[in-house]
Amino acid sequence: MDSKYENRVQRIILSCDMFTTGYSVMLLLFLLPYVVTADQVIAAGFLPLACLIPLAVMPLVYTAVHRFDLLLFGRYHLFMPLSAFLSAVFFVLFFGADAGAGGACLVFFCSVVQILTSIVYRYCSFSVRARLVGDSVYKPSIASCAFALFGAAAAVGVVYGFYAYDPETALLNGAYVLASVCVILALVQYLTSFYNIPKLGGRRVQSVKSVFRTFFGGLKKRTYFSSLFYVAAFATLAVIETLLCYTSEVSSPSTLALTVAAVTCAVFFVIGFVCAEFMKRRTWLPSVINLVCVLAASALFMASALAGMQENLITACTVIAAALIGGGGAVALRQMRLRFLTIKSRVTSGTVFVLYELTLHAAVAIAVAVGVASAAVLTLMHDAYAFTYAAAAAVVFAIVGFAVSTKRVARAEDVGELSYELKESDAVRFGAGDIPSTAERDGEQ
Repeated sequence: MDSKYENRVQRIILSCDMFTTGYSVMLLLFLLPYVVTADQVIAAGFLPLACLIPLAVMPLVYTAVHRFDLLLFGRYHLFMPLSAFLSAVFFVLFFGADAGAGGACLVFFCSVVQILTSIVYRYCSFSVRARLVGDSVYKPSIASCAFALFGAAAAVGVVYGFYAYDPETALLNGAYVLASVCVILALVQYLTSFYNIPKLGGRRVQSVKSVFRTFFGGLKKRTYFSSLFYVAAFATLAVIETLLCYTSEVSSPSTLALTVAAVTCAVFFVIGFVCAEFMKRRTWLPSVINLVCVLAASALFMASALAGMQENLITACTVIAAALIGGGGAVALRQMRLRFLTIKSRVTSGTVFVLYELTLHAAVAIAVAVGVASAAVLTLMHDAYAFTYAAAAAVVFAIVGFAVSTKRVARAEDVGELSYELKESDAVRFGAGDIPSTAERDGEQ
């Protein structure tokens, strides 16, 4: 095969990990309907903790990965398929839990393991891809975006298909399909890259304190929390939108919920692609767009829940709100990528990638906490204002994100992609201060 085409095929295969976006779509868009119908409201109350646990654990796992350099597997090629398999297994177990205390414990345990192993899988895949085909934190490849879109579409599609067959087992059967495809793609990715990437040697011996300082020390707090709360605002609206469909006065709530999920994903990926191509400045405009989208979507949700509108108006308002959530969420995540390239000094793209993943899950933790509280109010008290409270919380998050956002303008050429290792030129360019030693740089490989 011609080397040019071989490189293209390799780039495509090495982007398979982005199919795990389907996991995120199911957890964000179909979590609350599952929680309410499966009587798992109490268990779901522990999900925010499950999303936050990786913040405490992932730095240690990251260090363990970088201290593992057996010749047979290399640094990433054992963790990559193993974490993909564990993530798939526990994702299925999550949606297969029964009601009651045992089911609640299973939901919590499965969610912790699934989230942590998903982060490890994506990080190892990114690390391999960055060396072989030069993938970027600043701008993901088209292949990565395509697999992410494929995963999201698959999540909505399989749930829709199984719902027509058996509504009670639709989510579990959908989880089986997504998990199976993810495992197959991970094996293909593993076999494709195993003989191509060099076995990386060298270990970094660090104390626990220095490990956490590597990740969380010196963060620019205004930049970090602005990104966190903006993403949390859109995640909150995404979490509640499908449950709102199931409780709205329409003839086919399940069809509306699946339509809303499809619109959210479609608009998200269209706007996300446009942002990746043309949004190259970190300015005040994305913050304004984010705030306007949250305000408009929240207003439409409140109107749908409280105004007593006709069925066609409820459908129209909900679908428009879903489009605003998808488009605004894409802008918020693009802005977050630009910000995270300058989130702190002396940082490599490997650390940026892990911080990005951890912050996404922290935002989801906030969103799930609000969503589960709304579901509990709706289930236990039958309060019609439950969704109004959740929408109002999303507005508060967006206002906080806008208030703490920095006004500094950053051009694309000023916040270009950090090299995978912090080289001398990057240290000067980004004001990184002292250049780490060669041994320290080897530890980031």
